[in-house]
Amino acid sequence: AEVAEQDYSLNPGRYVGVVIEEDGKTEEEFLDEVVSIQGELETLNNTSDDLRNVIAQNLKLLVS
Repeated sequence: AEVAEQDYSLNPGRYVGVVIEEDGKTEEEFLDEVVSIQGELETLNNTSDDLRNVIAQNLKLLVS
């Protein structure tokens, strides 16, 4: 009966409650954290690009 009431949707969100827990951060603190994480991601991506280039160069040396 409950599935029929939900128009036969099996989306779990319709059957279980969703609780958003408050982390106590202000909007400014949240945005600061997002900016920090974005900077860290950019650094990691740059490092990844550098390593990928080194690996590609090493492989070229091995096969030539």
